[in-house]
Amino acid sequence: MISLRLNRIRPKPSLFSQVGLLFFCFLALTNGFGVQHLVWLMPWAVGLGAAPALYFYAASGAFLLLVYNYWSAGYPWYLADAIRMGDYQGHLDYFQLLCWLSVLYLLVSAWRQMQVDQGSQPRWIRRIPASGRRASIALTVLALILLPAAWQWKRDSQPLGHPDSNQAAIAMRATAFSEVSSRLYHAHRHREAIQAAREALALDPNNAEASRTLAASSAALGLRNQPIESAL
Repeated sequence: MISLRLNRIRPKPSLFSQVGLLFFCFLALTNGFGVQHLVWLMPWAVGLGAAPALYFYAASGAFLLLVYNYWSAGYPWYLADAIRMGDYQGHLDYFQLLCWLSVLYLLVSAWRQMQVDQGSQPRWIRRIPASGRRASIALTVLALILLPAAWQWKRDSQPLGHPDSNQAAIAMRATAFSEVSSRLYHAHRHREAIQAAREALALDPNNAEASRTLAASSAALGLRNQPIESAL
C-alpha cells in the first residue's frame, strides 16, 4: 500500500527515497529485530538533512554502544556474550525508546519531505537563525542522549568479572556441542544427540539446553529409566 501511494505522488519520489521510506516504516513498526539491523537505515538517513540524521546517529550509536558494552560486562571489552549476560531488556529501556523514537522521526521526516516542497518551511522556522537551530539540536542531543549514555556507561563499568580465555573457550565449546545435539535430535539421530549432549554437559553441567536434549533423546529411544551408556 505504501509503494502504491508513493507512486501516485506527483512528481514521483526517487527510487532512493521510496526504498528509504519503506525501511523506516518497516523498522518503526517491527517489534523484534536484531540491533545490528539499525545499520540498514544509515544511507537513507543522510538524505533527510542534518537534524534527522544527527538524532538517529546519536540515539542508535549510543544504544548500540551500551548494548555491546553490557554484553561485554563493561570495559575493557573481551567478548560480547549475550547468552552469558542475558537480554538487555529492562536494563537499557530508556535508550531503546530513544532509538525507536529516532526511527519514527526518520519516518515522519521522509514522508514530509515527499509531501512538501523542500523550499517551503513553516514561518516560525524561518524566523529562527540557522545558528540557533544548530545550537538547539546540539543541546537536545547532549541532554537526552550523550549525558545519560555517559552515566549508563559508568554504571555498566562495574564488571561482573571477565572470564579468562580458558573459561571462555570451554563455554563456547559447550554451547557448540549443545547446538549440535539439538540439531541431531530434530534430525531423529537420537543416539548421536545423546553423545553430543553429554559432551556439552561434561564441559558445562548447568547447560539447560543440553539437559533438555539429553532427556528428549533418551525418551525417544525408550531409555528414560536406563543408563545412557547402554545406548551408546
